[in-house]
Amino acid sequence: MSFLQNYDLTWLQWVFIFATGLFVGMNKVGVMGSTLLVIPFLAVILGGRFSAGFVLPLLIAADVFAVIYYRRRCKWNILIRLLPWTVPGIVIGVLLGSVISDVLFRRIMGGTLLLVLVFMFYRERTRDKKQVPSNPVISGFIGMLGGFTSMIGNAAGPILSLYLLSQRLPKTVFIGTMAWLFFIINLLKVPPHIFIWKSISMNSLLLNLLIVPFILLGAFLGLKIIHKIPEKGFRYFIFIMTGIGAVRLLF
Repeated sequence: MSFLQNYDLTWLQWVFIFATGLFVGMNKVGVMGSTLLVIPFLAVILGGRFSAGFVLPLLIAADVFAVIYYRRRCKWNILIRLLPWTVPGIVIGVLLGSVISDVLFRRIMGGTLLLVLVFMFYRERTRDKKQVPSNPVISGFIGMLGGFTSMIGNAAGPILSLYLLSQRLPKTVFIGTMAWLFFIINLLKVPPHIFIWKSISMNSLLLNLLIVPFILLGAFLGLKIIHKIPEKGFRYFIFIMTGIGAVRLLF
């Protein structure tokens, strides 16, 4: 695997990079927010833009498994309501990320993650079940915010899941709708990563292929965690570690 020599990384950093697959797999089976745990630390190791592009193919691989399994469980009217607005959010993220330094990119990513953590913590503490209005203004704002946070830091999960939860969907329909939503959003992000940010290359894709088995292992471990480890305690662990990583990106 001589292509690995193209990266000047320590063995501990390599371990962390391969652990990314575990957290992506865990996230897809219901350990919500676990992907956020690796985002800030990958940004420190690889750089902001490159880390975002590095994770994207892994997310798409996990999305493929999810949409195949939940292909008949999707609320398409919600996707039609949100998806058009994610596009301008993605465009804003691309334009912003193209004109700033990687240091500033990492700081914006850190700030975005902290805002996302506020959403997650609010939902965890209040368990607010009130339905978010589905009028075009609210849907447009959520869609654009989701597109922007997804492009800048692959961090749109808590924002969009909060919106979908407010729609009171059955569990399998919620998971299926989330799977299709992120599958489409992540595919839309591929061309900018390749042609504008140049954060996806043949070397990174080869490394992604090596990590795919870890996604399957992460899915298996995620199921074990859900059934045997208190989810609330694990989620607070994710909050704390993500917060530390986000602060590291900022300072």
